[in-house]
Amino acid sequence: MNTIINFVGILIVLWIVQYLFMKNKKPVEQSLKKEKLIGERVLVTREQFPDVEVNLYRYDSEKPVGLVVVAHGGALINGDADMTDSFCDTLRNDCKCCVASINYKKLAQQKPPYQQQEIIDVTQYFMKNASSYNLQTGNVVMVGFSGGSYLQIGAASILIDFQLRIKGLIAFYPMLDDSIIKLTDMGYLKYPITVVTANNAQENKMVDTWCEHMDQANVEYERKEYTDAIQGFIEYNFSEYLSDARFKRNLKSFDEEQKDMAHACMMWLENTIERLLYEEK
Repeated sequence: MNTIINFVGILIVLWIVQYLFMKNKKPVEQSLKKEKLIGERVLVTREQFPDVEVNLYRYDSEKPVGLVVVAHGGALINGDADMTDSFCDTLRNDCKCCVASINYKKLAQQKPPYQQQEIIDVTQYFMKNASSYNLQTGNVVMVGFSGGSYLQIGAASILIDFQLRIKGLIAFYPMLDDSIIKLTDMGYLKYPITVVTANNAQENKMVDTWCEHMDQANVEYERKEYTDAIQGFIEYNFSEYLSDARFKRNLKSFDEEQKDMAHACMMWLENTIERLLYEEK
């Protein structure tokens, strides 16, 4: 009974401030358009809801491998899973893992917590069918950007009620609101979190507040700051963002110094994912 009450409570919390993401936002329709995708397009079927589009990157291994679940950025109104194609391929090869990039619905199609449920259902699907995808059962790391990080924080918290505690969540410049603070205060962040921030004073102020609440809730977390990096510096290091008109406004700022920071951060990210997936604690 307590599990049901807690689950319903989280869903209510996630609904509370959804309007914050709608204010002054012009929604962009969702579409997967990349013709030569490196990954494999997969539809995760659900009994009560529409299928979820996933770009899957399998790692060829004799032994089962860990799973990294990626949620793209775009403030919940832009971007899609195809934008992370090269990024996911790099993680797959360098971290020796399987990667699933979720093409969650934008705010134009659905309001939260619909997107959190998509992430929950996709993660559960791969764990329930681990042998079919050569995956290690229960060995999951999440990597999210901006709005994708926001969705994953909620999804990972709910997955605990389904007996799946992820190995870690890496949140790049996460979108945050009172619902995330509430989840933190309720003690639902029972997994390691790494928060990566760039040069964005408004978002970093909210991250400061979140870190204070994580301290009070004894959450295991690390904050990695790139004070001179532009927002999205990791994504701009890959070809999909460089060629997309929606993200060209920051291209002039993505100079050699930004590229060096992106390369260094990518090496750190890969090492962190491998540690979370494969190092025994």
